[in-house]
Amino acid sequence: MDKSNQHSVFTRQLLLLISAIVVAFSLFCLLPQSTLQAQVVTHAPKFSGKVKVPQKVGETKVQAYYSIEKLKDNVYHINDYSKSPGGKNGLNPASMYLIKGSEKSLLIDAGNKNIKARKELLAIVNQLRGTTPLEIAVTHNHEDHTGQLAAFKANTIYYPAKDKIKKQHYTNNYAWIKEGDVLDLGNYKFTVYETPAHTPGSVTYVDQKHSLIASGDSIGSTFVWLFDKKSLNTYQKTLKHLYAQVKNLKDPTFMPGHKWQTDPANKKRGPKFTPDNKPMTMQYLKDMITLTAKIKDGTAKSHKYYVDGKKRGKAYIYHHAMICMIDN
Repeated sequence: MDKSNQHSVFTRQLLLLISAIVVAFSLFCLLPQSTLQAQVVTHAPKFSGKVKVPQKVGETKVQAYYSIEKLKDNVYHINDYSKSPGGKNGLNPASMYLIKGSEKSLLIDAGNKNIKARKELLAIVNQLRGTTPLEIAVTHNHEDHTGQLAAFKANTIYYPAKDKIKKQHYTNNYAWIKEGDVLDLGNYKFTVYETPAHTPGSVTYVDQKHSLIASGDSIGSTFVWLFDKKSLNTYQKTLKHLYAQVKNLKDPTFMPGHKWQTDPANKKRGPKFTPDNKPMTMQYLKDMITLTAKIKDGTAKSHKYYVDGKKRGKAYIYHHAMICMIDN
């Protein structure tokens, strides 16, 4: 073969290789976001009407507007894909938890408001609870955790007594809860602990027997937002109070309000310098307690805190803990 033919063959092979690379890259970019990053998507396909339930612990099944993760037998994390204020490009996925007890089932928090997604959420909750009666428990009054309460008007809704209720959350079935109350599901029993700071009435639900800690945003989901300097003292008391109740739990399962934030795979969507906390452990609480002390004595490391490119305040960091003091 002469040199001109060799050059022609080489050129064709090179062009074919480049074309193959371009096609492969294009296909990769066109893959659904639910495949590449199952916990955070910007849109959802139409709900098929059939709920896919994970069978193994740690397994996640992606639905349309939600995903279901099996944390333990009869304990599920429902992740919310709905849009709400805050977060990357207006995304702030919120977490809900369904615990199926021997006598009752409990849904902790109600996610972002999304009328289009309510039919799917009800289908998921009904599938997971089976024939057990359903009750709802709210951790605090922020919109990303109470948005779908209207779908559960027929159910008892446990609401923190010290958080102001929003008009749009009104139903006739509220039961006001306080420190020491117990939500009895039969084999699961959740004690209510008042854990204010993020909001005045924030509560945490703890099942000692099964080592479950459902904290909403009380202690954050790898970092916490506080809205004034006075709340730092309250938060320090909250942390010490909660730690005293749970410090003897063996390998507790933390169920925070935005579980997606704890996954390092999603770290690029969170604020800069966010600590890795997958999974959240007791060390997170210990480091938070230390960090509050360091902030108060002026020795905590800090940096400007931004959300979507806009300065929102100052963030303080110590090992696994980050506290964001948000400017009002």
